[in-house]
Amino acid sequence: MQESYEVGSIIDQEKFKKYVVFVFSGSGKKYIVPYEYAKISNIVNAVISDFSEDINEYEEQILPVSSDTVNESSFSRVIDYMREYSFNPMRTIPKPINSFKISELVLNEFYTNFVYGDSFELTKEQVIELRHLILTSNFLDIAPLTQLCIVKLGILTQKNQKLLYDVFMTTNSESNTESSSSASNSANASEDVDMEDGV
Repeated sequence: MQESYEVGSIIDQEKFKKYVVFVFSGSGKKYIVPYEYAKISNIVNAVISDFSEDINEYEEQILPVSSDTVNESSFSRVIDYMREYSFNPMRTIPKPINSFKISELVLNEFYTNFVYGDSFELTKEQVIELRHLILTSNFLDIAPLTQLCIVKLGILTQKNQKLLYDVFMTTNSESNTESSSSASNSANASEDVDMEDGV
């Protein structure tokens, strides 16, 4: 390969031959991810054509990514999630939610830490990051990641409503449409996370 790719790309030609290249529409930045990792995305599976049957032939397929929807700085974290999920799938979070602790819901350190652990006292920047992860996950249709982030926001809605209000109602850096969508996701998650404080 002669092209350069962004930090967060995963290139291991000894182990993988088939790759998906995510190309951002605004900057033209490219992130390359093994198909074995990227196939968790339903959009990847729906949009790209079949790879060749030659398992020894290096092959790339392009998937455009909307810079208006997906935050580039958050995308490398989504790649980390894809990689982890490929060999250690996240358990489906049971409903109804029966704990305010993410660690008790996913039973896995990586996925717990991915959404800042069991803490209710996230910074505004961390909540905004969760919001970006939800938008990216929705765009790529990665259901387990969407569930994880929305449940975390639902817990925060129960435990720290002021923080959620500050992020979703007063942040002007995103469009009103995105704000409404994210706030709606948080509200829906809050309905799932409906427990007594003593849980």
